[in-house]
Formats: sequence, C-alpha cells, structure tokens
Amino acid sequence: MMCAIMEGMGSVKSVSSHYSYSSPLGEIQLTSRDDTLVRIDLGKRISSQDPQAPKSTDLAPVLRKACSWLNHYFAGEPLDVKGFKFTPDGTVFQQKVWEIVRHIPYGETLTYGEIARQLSSASSTGQMSARAVGQAVGKNPLMLIIPCHRVLGKNNRITGYAGGLEAKLWLLRHERILQ
Repeated sequence: MMCAIMEGMGSVKSVSSHYSYSSPLGEIQLTSRDDTLVRIDLGKRISSQDPQAPKSTDLAPVLRKACSWLNHYFAGEPLDVKGFKFTPDGTVFQQKVWEIVRHIPYGETLTYGEIARQLSSASSTGQMSARAVGQAVGKNPLMLIIPCHRVLGKNNRITGYAGGLEAKLWLLRHERILQ
C-alpha cells in the first residue's frame, strides 16, 4: 500500500493512504489520513506498476468505503454520504460553502449566487459575493463527495471545474441534469 507515516509534534503520528480508482472519467486519486477521507482528485495517478500500489483488499477501511460509494455513483445508484468520515481542510468560509454544496441532492443544482444568498441569510455580515463562493467551491478537496460539479454560474451557465470542464459536463449528464 502506498502509505507514508507523517510525524508531527511530539509523539503524534498519522498515516496517509492513497489509492488510484479507475473511473469513466479516468483515474481518481483518493487520499485518507488515519480513518478520515481528506482528498479526492480527478486526473491524479498512482502507477499501477508501483509494487506498493494497494490491492482493493489492502485498502484502509475509509478508502474501501469511498471505492464502494464511487462504484455505486458511477453505476447510477447514488448513495448518501452520511456516515462518511471526511475532513476537508479549509477556512471557516470555505467550510460553510462546502457544507451547503454537500447537501445539493443528486440530479439537482444550485448557482453560486443562490449559495451566496443562503450564506447571507444565515449571517449577520450582510451580502455575500457569488465570486467568493466560486473561489471556495474551486478549492473543494473532496470532489464528488462534496458535489461541486452541481454548482452553476448565473442563469445556470456551465462554469469551470477543478477536474476539467469535460468532466463537469460528463457528471451533469450522468446525473441527467444535462441531456
């Protein structure tokens, strides 16, 4: 298994595990830290020729669960992410945006402006910028689990995606949001 032990302050240690999942979109890199899913990236690779590349039976439980979730997702059988332990690293603002995005149902979308209005109504700080929301969405470390592909621009315009615009279009078609 491709694991690295990261030593921190004192005797604190954490184990990072990586797995390259083959999908209809190409390779999806899954990363966990201890028992928590921390990243999902499209287009990143771990060589399957690597003698340390894990077999699916050697996976950390959280990565095995992520693979199962992805299998269902790509088979058109969306599962809820409740019970998934994941901790995306980000600012307080990014966390608030990702929490809204996380709850966009399969086959539905929100715009950056709609998310900004939700944040504004829940906050006493006044109006929120759709552009700031877009920047936070673009930093989402857990693609698909936090479904940032379901966030669209003004007037439901298809906008950029960290995994690539073609991947976003594929995902929106897969969920029957686009024809």
